[in-house]
Amino acid sequence: MGAVYLAEHRRMGRLVALKIINPQLLNHSGALMRFQQEVKTAAKLDHANIVAAYDVDQAGKMHFLVMEYVEGQNLADYLAENGSLPVAQACEIVRQAALGLQHAH
Repeated sequence: MGAVYLAEHRRMGRLVALKIINPQLLNHSGALMRFQQEVKTAAKLDHANIVAAYDVDQAGKMHFLVMEYVEGQNLADYLAENGSLPVAQACEIVRQAALGLQHAH
């Protein structure tokens, strides 16, 4: 649907994740509506295991969502570099993801 970039929020002076909807998708009916629904849903979520949505805006034809930046590495890259996780660590990661999903549900 789009791309996520690391950015600095100029007014807040902090690093954020900036999700930008793919401009080519704006030609498809419903894409902007889906993005706006994602924004509304994200704004309602407040949980330690879900990144926070800070802001949404539009600059010309570019629509974007400003979100909490969480420093780290995605799990796929970590596993590619380090191999399998110990069972206890894998279970803890799944538990945290499940808690976030439960809250979102």
